[in-house]
Amino acid sequence: TKSGAILMTLLVFSAGFLLGEGVITPAISVLASVEGLGVVSSSFERFIIPITIIILTGLFFIQSKGTHKVGKLFGPITLLWFITIGSVGLYQITKTPVVLEAINPIYIKYIFENSNIARLLLLLGSVILVITGGEALYADLGHFGKKPIRISWIFIVYPMLLLNYFGQGAFLIGPEHIKQHNIFFSTIPHSLLIPVVILATCATVIASQALITGAFSLAHQGMALNLIPKMRVVNTHEDHEGQLYIPFVNWAIYIGTIF
Repeated sequence: TKSGAILMTLLVFSAGFLLGEGVITPAISVLASVEGLGVVSSSFERFIIPITIIILTGLFFIQSKGTHKVGKLFGPITLLWFITIGSVGLYQITKTPVVLEAINPIYIKYIFENSNIARLLLLLGSVILVITGGEALYADLGHFGKKPIRISWIFIVYPMLLLNYFGQGAFLIGPEHIKQHNIFFSTIPHSLLIPVVILATCATVIASQALITGAFSLAHQGMALNLIPKMRVVNTHEDHEGQLYIPFVNWAIYIGTIF
């Protein structure tokens, strides 16, 4: 039917966007975390790109091990990461608590009344960057199920992210200056910079993992619907049919990411 064809077209475009994000997310997120070394010392800047490439290469090489085995390592690291960024945000909020006035929706009205279209588009683009990555929750439903995703989002991810974003806002309106044009790492006390850079790198590798495994699921569904050619599919867990590894998809994303 016509409505079915329209729906399928939209689904194909949506899947394409997610696959595209599977290429750019590992590159941008891991690079952003390693760039924290530049805040530690400017002498580290020439090592940022090589280190990023080494980390990404390792990430794509371990994909064949499966989500289950990798997840045992990633779970505790992710929990520590969110607790860390929430704590840093709370620390900055206590220094400049006036930032909490931003909760007042009257400021939205003020911004729209006092901004031209170019500034508004730039602002809304920044908002999209803040929420991007959320679609990985849905991509990974087949791997973990909805209950653990709901619990982790409501009780850990969402409150810690809010604290951190408010903390960054508090830092911006406070007396301190941004270092190396990097707002996030500027909020970290200097004595904790190197440990947080390492933790941030681990966390962004995990975020990249989510997009990559989501890409495997999408490609598998695309083959089932005869939308893309058949490829070799490896089941990485005997009890979970949704945990897959598709070699061609893995290395195609790797090439795009490194490029």
